[in-house]
Amino acid sequence: MTYREREIPCFGCNERYIGCHGKCDRYASYQAKREEEKKRIFQEKENMLAAKENVRLWAKRSGKYLRNVYF
Repeated sequence: MTYREREIPCFGCNERYIGCHGKCDRYASYQAKREEEKKRIFQEKENMLAAKENVRLWAKRSGKYLRNVYF
């Protein structure tokens, strides 16, 4: 069992039935938390890409060549 499976409120739920995700308060709060986590990760990736692009522009302006920019 992975960490994610233990975190999901539906895993091992005795009150589970087809279509219950739309009515379950526990699942709604879990889904909201996941959406916030996805937004945070997306923002971090956007920030990292912007930082890499700034380094590439700096290298291009200064006449230096950077093959791969990882940080």
